[in-house]
Amino acid sequence: MTKRIKTILSGILAAATIFSASACQVDTGKTEESNSGKTSTSVIPEENENAEIQLTVGTLGKADEQSLMQAWINEYQKLNKNVGIKITKNMGGMPEIINWASANALPDIVWTAGDQHSPYSGSGYFQDLSDETVFEGSKEFFGGFYESIIDSTHYSSEDDGIWFVPRDYNRLVIYINVTAFEEAGVEVPGNDWTWDEFISVCKALKKAGAKKAIEWKSWRPVYTTMLTNFGGKYLNDDGSFALESDASKACYDFYTNFYAAKAEDGDPDETALAIKGEGASFKGYAESITGSVPMVVDVRPQLTGYIQAAYNGGWTLDVRAFPNFVQEGGAEGYVGTGCSGYGITKACTDEKKRAEAWKFLKWCMSEKGYDAVAYLGNIVPAIKSMRNSGEWREYAYGDMSVNADAFVAENTKDIFLNYYNVLPNSKQDSFIRLTDGFWDKVSTGKSFSAACSEFKRDFDDLIQ
Repeated sequence: MTKRIKTILSGILAAATIFSASACQVDTGKTEESNSGKTSTSVIPEENENAEIQLTVGTLGKADEQSLMQAWINEYQKLNKNVGIKITKNMGGMPEIINWASANALPDIVWTAGDQHSPYSGSGYFQDLSDETVFEGSKEFFGGFYESIIDSTHYSSEDDGIWFVPRDYNRLVIYINVTAFEEAGVEVPGNDWTWDEFISVCKALKKAGAKKAIEWKSWRPVYTTMLTNFGGKYLNDDGSFALESDASKACYDFYTNFYAAKAEDGDPDETALAIKGEGASFKGYAESITGSVPMVVDVRPQLTGYIQAAYNGGWTLDVRAFPNFVQEGGAEGYVGTGCSGYGITKACTDEKKRAEAWKFLKWCMSEKGYDAVAYLGNIVPAIKSMRNSGEWREYAYGDMSVNADAFVAENTKDIFLNYYNVLPNSKQDSFIRLTDGFWDKVSTGKSFSAACSEFKRDFDDLIQ
């Protein structure tokens, strides 16, 4: 194995950051503190004293993740006095599960990411929730989820197991600064806009003086969405390398122009339309189209941060579906769709505890469970029965709300994000990071041919 691959592997654990266990706050937009720009509404842990069954939970160490799980715990404990549930572990990422297991400290329930869980599920850290002899009613329960989300619960292309309960239905969307659009004299599109219309909107915003039209996340779901829309792919069904294609080159060249095109003869239509980022420029609107970035591509869990920024900044936020990249022949384009969720770990072997952990997660991902946490604003339910109903659609911050239809629009097709599942379980994490490295070369001056050749060389080293 080359030094390059060893470096990638060592980075897996190094990327895990430990978050403070004390931060469990979320601003719901319903308090006096919200109106003064403060963030002080906490979801305070509650306990069932003398509960017969005690469950432990490990979750992502971000404030909104902590608050979401704690809100579910509090409500469930009110309904089930015999159960006590406590968040005992905070994680920066899934690699920490390895350390917890080595120290015999795995919680009963652990947060999972749909596009990251495969190496851990395939290595035996979680229990197979599709086993009805242990998890009663699982077939009927999971039958209510979006199919694309259930696909992400398998750890390989041949696996039929379900290794975590999906929590949310996360399609890529475009957040829009309506105030900036109005100042630019550009009409806000509908959820049925096409990719060509999206590019036209970007050019109009640039012509009106925007610094860039959109903040484009350097993120695997976004890259995979665009690669699929252009007709490219990373791997064939047999696991062989597939990126060397005209379609993949077209996607790479698109990104090069999207980020770094130079204006010719002062024509704004020819300039770069996007910047790489995580939403900071979008949030930082300063009451002028000049120098602003009026759009950002992201997912529902980021809504609360964007709507708080809009409310406190005095501008109007809305959201639209990801634009339809119409395919050859007129078929709908594709959009990356993922989820987070919660697995029951191999440490939860006590029969009563395991049954209660299963009961708890089923309640969380029920209509009543989703409605119980809808006020937090960061969830699109993973169950199909709530596509067009439920309190999640009514979320507002102060007096501001957004178009809920954008999060479940049917203008595009969901795509499976776990493109690496055709590889052996032990190779998946490293391959994911090779794809990151490939896209990092966009707009650096490196050609597609050179970037693809380096990727292929690293891939060959990896699979040996």
